[in-house]
Amino acid sequence: MYNPPSKNYLLNGRGNPAAHTMTTTLFSIITVSRNSSATIKQTLDSVLNQTLVAHEYIVIDGASTDGTVEIIKSYESRFRDKGIPFQWVSETDKGIYQAMNKGVSRAQGEIIGIINSDDWYEADTLASVAAHYSSHSRPAIVYGMLKSFYRGHPYAIGAIFHRFLTLTTIFHASTFVTKRVYDTIGLFAECYRIAADYDFFLRAQERGFTFSFCPVVLANCSDGGASRKGTQDQKEKASVQLSHGLISHNEYRFRIALAFLKSMISTLREKPRYN
Repeated sequence: MYNPPSKNYLLNGRGNPAAHTMTTTLFSIITVSRNSSATIKQTLDSVLNQTLVAHEYIVIDGASTDGTVEIIKSYESRFRDKGIPFQWVSETDKGIYQAMNKGVSRAQGEIIGIINSDDWYEADTLASVAAHYSSHSRPAIVYGMLKSFYRGHPYAIGAIFHRFLTLTTIFHASTFVTKRVYDTIGLFAECYRIAADYDFFLRAQERGFTFSFCPVVLANCSDGGASRKGTQDQKEKASVQLSHGLISHNEYRFRIALAFLKSMISTLREKPRYN
């Protein structure tokens, strides 16, 4: 179970609320990072340069040592100049989902988006989500399309629809969840390393929350992220499905054995060959 953050956390870049021009916080955007100096500028810029300014920004850094903190700090004045409330914290954590939970616990917006430090939004993402949200009876969860990049080049654009949640998850980076969902079903389960978002979306579906698809690209995803680790992803996905009664224990054991076999084959392929 997630424990709320203690009051002695050191928060930086809060700014003076009176200095912000925004009167209503529709969105809370959260970024979690750990040694992301090579990629986080693109993430920060994508949140900073949204065509719709109706958001606060929260960055949860995992005690980075590669210059990430200095980059985050350098953006304080830029967000302040645009009237966007900006807060960040850098400290050790127990994994990516504990970091996300810290961010959600601080969020004040009606709609929460989580964009990791190697992904980024389209310039009009928040405008697109806001328009869809208001024109579709304020659904609990809005999700859209994701553009994937490999070695800096786009190679796929697509979406996984929520009607297939019993088989696989929707894309987290292009999904926006209202705060009332978190208030009702709780935060991310920290027992998972890379599949807690899948568990979260299944819990939301089981509680009857509405999902609504916004048919535009909302986020961009670079290769190598935490949820793109093949074998571990398959193991946790099977564990989530078992916990929700979507597969049997026999199928779970088969999935784990298959993931292990694929891992062994991959390892053998990577070993150098000698003549």
